[in-house]
Amino acid sequence: MRSTLLGVRDGAEVAALAYALNPDTLAPVDRLQSILETEGASGRQAHWGARALAHYILGSVAAEQAQAELAAAGSTESHQCPPSGDSGDETETETDQSFSFGVDMMLAGLRGQYGVTVNQPLSPPAPRSP
Repeated sequence: MRSTLLGVRDGAEVAALAYALNPDTLAPVDRLQSILETEGASGRQAHWGARALAHYILGSVAAEQAQAELAAAGSTESHQCPPSGDSGDETETETDQSFSFGVDMMLAGLRGQYGVTVNQPLSPPAPRSP
C-alpha cells in the first residue's frame, strides 16, 4: 500500500479522502484484515488492526509526500536521510526504517495483546523516488 501511494502524486491525500468517504473502498485494507484474521485475530481485532495500520500508512505517506513537495518548491530542506547502513540494506533510508519500525511496533502490540502472529510480509518495500 505504501509503495503504491508513494508512486502517485498526492496518493495518500486522494486515498485518505476515498477512505474517509467509504472505509470499505480500499482493497489493501481488506487484504490486511484477511491477513490478520488468518494469523489468529478475531474479526473485530482484524478489522480494527487493519484500520489502524491503514491510518498509520496514510499518515506516514502524506507526511513524506508533503515534505517532498515542500523541498521541491524550495520551501524547506529535504528530510530524506541517507542510508543508515544499520539494516544491512544500503538502499534503505532512515525514512524507510522508521516506517518499518512503526509497522513492526503495531504488529508487536497485536502479538503481545492478542496473540496474533503475522508471518507473511504485509507489503513489498517502497520504491525510492529520485
